[in-house]
Amino acid sequence: YGPGLSPLGIQFPTDTGSSASNKDEEILDLQILPNELIVTSKEKFKVTVYDLTGMIILKSEESHIDLPTLKKGTYICNVYTNYKCVKKKFMVN
Repeated sequence: YGPGLSPLGIQFPTDTGSSASNKDEEILDLQILPNELIVTSKEKFKVTVYDLTGMIILKSEESHIDLPTLKKGTYICNVYTNYKCVKKKFMVN
């Protein structure tokens, strides 16, 4: 049948995905600093921060988001583009 072919002639990707994940990492990056979130993206994105109960704490489309108004606790930050989502948990002390 050959690489990437099924008995029915359907083609499947033979790439392991390692190069695709490197491309994804270049497209979207999230850094969490003590008082700020920094998003680097080649595409338009949306940021949503949740507390551990699932309540939305803030939404933004800015690349630099100040966090001094957050109370002590653990939060989850999701950054969405049309093709990817990055999720990170962080704490405010």
